[in-house]
Amino acid sequence: MTHRERLMAAVSHRQPDKVPIDLGGTRDSTIVVEVYERLKKHFRIEGENKLCDRMMQVVEVDKNILGSNKTIKSHQIYISARRLPLMIYPPLL
Repeated sequence: MTHRERLMAAVSHRQPDKVPIDLGGTRDSTIVVEVYERLKKHFRIEGENKLCDRMMQVVEVDKNILGSNKTIKSHQIYISARRLPLMIYPPLL
């Protein structure tokens, strides 16, 4: 299954091939700086952290982590959700 099919199966109450994971798909499902630094170190990813919220100390997840399947301690990680750009809709009357 693709990440999209996996997510759609889960929200449609069908059995996906793997549990869908949302890491950074929204500001509420992102990761704190301290843990993110360890994750980047594990995957040997360098670069600046882009803070989403200074008070909460959460960051925007790098596309290098989202873009491919990763292994942490022999567990394969498949990130299923992706961040979409903020859409501004006209007010409803």
